[in-house]
Amino acid sequence: NDTRGPAFAGSSQCRQCHQPIYDAYIRSAHYNTTQPASTKNILAHPDSNSRFFYNDSTYVLVQKRDSGLYQSAYVHGKEIESHRMDILFGVQHAQTFLYWNNDKTFELPLSYYTGVQQWGTSPGFSATNINFRRFIGANCFECHSSNINKQLTASTAGIEEVLDKNSLIYGIDCERC
Repeated sequence: NDTRGPAFAGSSQCRQCHQPIYDAYIRSAHYNTTQPASTKNILAHPDSNSRFFYNDSTYVLVQKRDSGLYQSAYVHGKEIESHRMDILFGVQHAQTFLYWNNDKTFELPLSYYTGVQQWGTSPGFSATNINFRRFIGANCFECHSSNINKQLTASTAGIEEVLDKNSLIYGIDCERC
């Protein structure tokens, strides 16, 4: 069942009548613009334990752990914060990563840039201060995925956006395109 409702059949249904088009499309950057972050989807070598230094004592380490790929901040050799790379945005020029925190997504501080084959700060991020708190709402998913359901809820902090991670349809699928 498609999370968008009964009017949507899902991309796999398109393949039955349009196999050559479907088979080519699922390899396109458009279709793969968002994916689950995993060792098979990341363009950087996942076992490299890559470090990006903010200064001589502060860096973010990208590493593979038993439960997935992580970006971890270190100050004076001590880990101060770490988050799993849950969602991958991009496939051609760069890959940026998000993590889930309950029903919200946040952008991780490092992106992988394919042209230089290196990690660097994510677009708009500081090269001197590590930031794990950049909220990524449904508006980003509107261009980078086929669907994610959201609700607006009132809280003491004001109106908050709640995302339904089970409704996320990665990439731009046939029906969305």
